[in-house]
Amino acid sequence: MEAIAANLASSETVPPSTVEDRSQNTDGATDSAAIKLDAAAQAHITKHRKLQEDLTDEMVGLARQLKESTLMINQSIKNIEKILDSTEEAVERSLARGDCTNAWESNVGILVLLLGLGKTKKNFKDVDHPDLLHLPVDDESHVLSHQLKDETCEQVRNCFLHDDPLVLINDEINNYKITSLHDPMKRIKLLCNACSRPITKTPFYKCSIDDDFVLHDWCNRLPKEVRGHPGYPEHTLLHSRLIYTGSGAICRICGLPCNGIIYYCYCCDFLTDVSCALMPKEITHEAHADHILTRVESSRSGASKKECHSCRVSIGGESENYFKCNACDFYLDCRCALQLPKTVMHKFDKHPLQLSYAPIEDHKSQYFCEVCEEELDPGKWFYHCAACAQSIHSACAPLILQSEQGVNSSDLEGVYKFINIKFGHVEKRPFHQHPMLFAPGTENDGLCHECGSKLQSQMIWKCLHCNFACHCYHELKSLLNPSVGQRLIYIFGENKRMIKQRESQRSLEFYPSEMMRPETRDWKVVDDIQ
Repeated sequence: MEAIAANLASSETVPPSTVEDRSQNTDGATDSAAIKLDAAAQAHITKHRKLQEDLTDEMVGLARQLKESTLMINQSIKNIEKILDSTEEAVERSLARGDCTNAWESNVGILVLLLGLGKTKKNFKDVDHPDLLHLPVDDESHVLSHQLKDETCEQVRNCFLHDDPLVLINDEINNYKITSLHDPMKRIKLLCNACSRPITKTPFYKCSIDDDFVLHDWCNRLPKEVRGHPGYPEHTLLHSRLIYTGSGAICRICGLPCNGIIYYCYCCDFLTDVSCALMPKEITHEAHADHILTRVESSRSGASKKECHSCRVSIGGESENYFKCNACDFYLDCRCALQLPKTVMHKFDKHPLQLSYAPIEDHKSQYFCEVCEEELDPGKWFYHCAACAQSIHSACAPLILQSEQGVNSSDLEGVYKFINIKFGHVEKRPFHQHPMLFAPGTENDGLCHECGSKLQSQMIWKCLHCNFACHCYHELKSLLNPSVGQRLIYIFGENKRMIKQRESQRSLEFYPSEMMRPETRDWKVVDDIQ
């Protein structure tokens, strides 16, 4: 056995020189094989190596995207669960109160919300739309500040806007007097006489004589005329202003009253406010940021009535304009698209309130407005402070003065009804002996002294010395009909005590100044006739 093992060992042992020779032969064979590869083969190998590297990189990228998508889906599921929980609680509360209508609306609203959770893909390039207006604007100033950007002048005299010289104010302390900017936290309201929007920063223009007349810097550069307006392309609209100060004209585009600068056709009486006259052709909005919204006129669209995504009110009217996404079912009326800023300030909250497009996550209590103290539908756009968990109706956000509390009625939605009206001027009117204040009617103002109907959410004349108030349109009737004016002067005299009626009526009753004993004939007792 030992001999056999020795023979095997000797047969398996290889001399070192033999191993080295084999190694050298192998290297030489490899070198000779590499040298023999032609250029086509080398290119082929390089091409496949590059394809393999690209494929690896692509697989790594797909894996990363898959991970991110998974995280987004998980987060969306969590958000949906929270929204469903809050909706279920709201429905249960509605059913407990016996309000089946609100329960149904809550279900419909949450369905619409869930359908819109998916992110859209951007369908335009910024370089192709250099003048595209991105909304909402940051503050309450005006979208015109992003459309009119020319340089300012030190001093101007625009006779068409105002008869007296206008002076440029560069800071709050100037040569005339201290001018306070619009500040909701201090309940200071400074509105432009052209567009009726807050003046929140300098520079701006101020009349050197009339302290109440102020203009945004950009409102002093408004064009004199507008040609080819989409709502009325037939005629040219001319820059104008209202002579009568006791009311507002109704814009034919948005349907809101205005008493600032207007654009008017003297041939056809077509009238529009500043915002609607310079309405952009296309915009983007943060609520639907990846798609362009195109301006459409409802009367010429040929489509059925649509619902505004903000206020949930049907879009209609003879010449109302709205914005439409051509890629999906998204609509905004011109009021909600242009008039709602991204942030607002209010005395009821120390933080800026953000424009919210959907119910707030982890909102534990019932939604209600801090201004009007009425319920708030989170399915409609509203303003919200996440730090304080406080919310405000979008229509109540501009109401910052104490005297404005109770202006809005419960049926107002979307944009504040008088967003284009500047109130506050005091003057003598022919139908009353005391100075009158032009103001929005509140719930506390009660009933009109002329017709007996409510003054809330109406433009009114309000006496500063007595309890008299009436709708502004009654004075317009008196201007058109002198006999009505004489009647107004008669019934508004303070020597009469009027019985307030809770229903509209045309005849009014007064208490007599003194009680009189009725007159009777002379009489005497006579004997019975036989």
